[in-house]
Amino acid sequence: MCAPGTARAIGRPTDPTRAGGYNTSGFAWGVAVSGGYAYVADGYGGLQILHVNFTPSASIDSISPSPADEGEVVSFSGSGTDSSGSIVAYQWRSDIDGPLSTSVSFSNSSLSVGDHTIYLKVQDNDGEWSREVNQSLHINALPTATIDTISPSPADEGNEVSFSGSGSDNDGTVVGYEWRSNIDGNLSTEASFSTSSLAPGEHTISFRVQDNDGAWSEWDTETLVITPESDDSNGISALVNDIPTNVLYGALGLVVVLIIVALRRR
Repeated sequence: MCAPGTARAIGRPTDPTRAGGYNTSGFAWGVAVSGGYAYVADGYGGLQILHVNFTPSASIDSISPSPADEGEVVSFSGSGTDSSGSIVAYQWRSDIDGPLSTSVSFSNSSLSVGDHTIYLKVQDNDGEWSREVNQSLHINALPTATIDTISPSPADEGNEVSFSGSGSDNDGTVVGYEWRSNIDGNLSTEASFSTSSLAPGEHTISFRVQDNDGAWSEWDTETLVITPESDDSNGISALVNDIPTNVLYGALGLVVVLIIVALRRR
């Protein structure tokens, strides 16, 4: 009889392939596998006990979110099984970014834009690595927004102001627009528009775009000053209110006297 561990046979129960062999001294009349050992009844040599190490298998349990936007945190979770031992190591990689992690689960927010193939393999306590399993992951490029013109700037209250913006997307197209003012709120969802109803004050105008994957760009901003409309009647009223009452009545009396003198001379 040979001692346990003196020979090894490797197999994959769900996908068997011949990976090795062991020649007994006689005819093998029967084989039983239990607890990581193969028990072989040999016609001449008696019972042969062989250590059997089954290749482990890996599984990608989740990649979330998928697809994901550029800079977004993506969480990865995997697992492994081994019929003849335990899983002791993990190895994740991307066909674009290379090695990612050696943990069973991890997160990453720095994945490159593009269509990734994510791979995972596991290692058992006998040093045997599994086949790699894989899953696809798309990282969407964020679009870029640009305020092209705001004219005139500054502008008088009530005057028409024209706005024009544009956007670009490295892996798609721009399909949506949004304009906002910190004073007046939402302004438009068009790439270009005009308005004459902006409130007086110093506006921060913000503009962003959306791509065909639903991702929004960062805001592009510019300052726009709307000058209040002048009111001459209010100015006259203020001037009159500032004149002392006795001076005002005296002036009115003088006007009356001048009118009477002018009438008598006729």
